[in-house]
Amino acid sequence: MTFEDKIHIIEAYQASSKRLILLDYDGTLIGFYDKPQDAIPGDRIKNLLSKLAENPYNKVVIISGRDAKTLAKWFGHLNIDIAAEHGLKYKTSTNENWFNLSNSQPLWKDKVLELAKRYANDVVGSFVEEKEHTIAWHYRTVEDTNIEEHKTNLSKELLWLNQEKEFDILLGNKVLEVKSNNGNKGTFVSSLLLKEYFDFVLCIGDDVTDEDMFAILQEEHHYSIKVGLVPTCAKYNLLNINVVLSFLEQLSILDTLPLSV
Repeated sequence: MTFEDKIHIIEAYQASSKRLILLDYDGTLIGFYDKPQDAIPGDRIKNLLSKLAENPYNKVVIISGRDAKTLAKWFGHLNIDIAAEHGLKYKTSTNENWFNLSNSQPLWKDKVLELAKRYANDVVGSFVEEKEHTIAWHYRTVEDTNIEEHKTNLSKELLWLNQEKEFDILLGNKVLEVKSNNGNKGTFVSSLLLKEYFDFVLCIGDDVTDEDMFAILQEEHHYSIKVGLVPTCAKYNLLNINVVLSFLEQLSILDTLPLSV
């Protein structure tokens, strides 16, 4: 993102009165941890989200691959909406109940879980995370030099299991995920845009799953940002998490301070 791009987004933000701010979590607001449960949001993140959500013009949504229970524990006390498991579960800031946007009991889950556990037993350092609509095989701490071969073999076995096209296979940052294929971050965001009109939409993410959001946010007043200088269908890139947080902190104070970059 150039200096001119930044000014353009800031001016569009200031000129708008109904804003949707979509934020991925891991890799976007916080770095990756060997143990996913250790990626607890600190004061900087919580204060930032609170400040953004205080603005009556803003609707803030955390949209993550995380499970609903974890996200509710970390962010449920804030005045923001939460989308878990890549948008397959959703909770608004005003309702304690979660809405399921997928089948309540995926038929494929048991056979995929059994396969993932076998790989977790065979590959030292890897482990399985089970969610309601998702199975994730993590290998961030694996030192096995054949990890790429293991990942390829698991992908092939999953493809064989998926002959009925029941699920999606996602290759993320040191994780391979299997999720119900009747929804993703893109379809979730599309549903939000159908329900309400926003004259400013900001979407920031770092992962392949975020590309589904970027792909549909193509209007002039949509601003999609990829974290990292990598190929993307997002309109802009920001270098890293610290730059993302600094940029969002700037936006959070723009309604009370003169324009300053």
